[in-house]
Amino acid sequence: MDTATGHYKLYCYVSPVEPGIVVNTTQNYAYWCINRTGHIWVWNHKDYLSGKTMNEPYTSYEKKALYTRPSNLNTTYKKWYDGVYNTNWNLSGYDVHHIRPLAYGGDNTMGNLIHLEKTFHYSVTAWWKGY
Repeated sequence: MDTATGHYKLYCYVSPVEPGIVVNTTQNYAYWCINRTGHIWVWNHKDYLSGKTMNEPYTSYEKKALYTRPSNLNTTYKKWYDGVYNTNWNLSGYDVHHIRPLAYGGDNTMGNLIHLEKTFHYSVTAWWKGY
């Protein structure tokens, strides 16, 4: 556990064996990012138009909000996104998400924002509440 964040990492080492016989000495491992409430991070999301990704968060994020969310963030992001990617994206089914949340040192720059479907965003936000 990272004592600053309360964030857990789980490593699972697997080595195949047969009773009485070592089949292979190579070990494989998997890593899971687990928040302090015991929920595993299961989302890796990519916006294929912009190339932005929302991957598993770093374990070193500490709770320290440096910025607040502007009330017009959705509108600002939509105008920026539509202008840069020459699209007319319908925002009604989406929320704008901070890849690194504001509560953990994130900012409101366009590089830290990605749009997620509302139900998907709800799940991601619920995970962050337990970070």
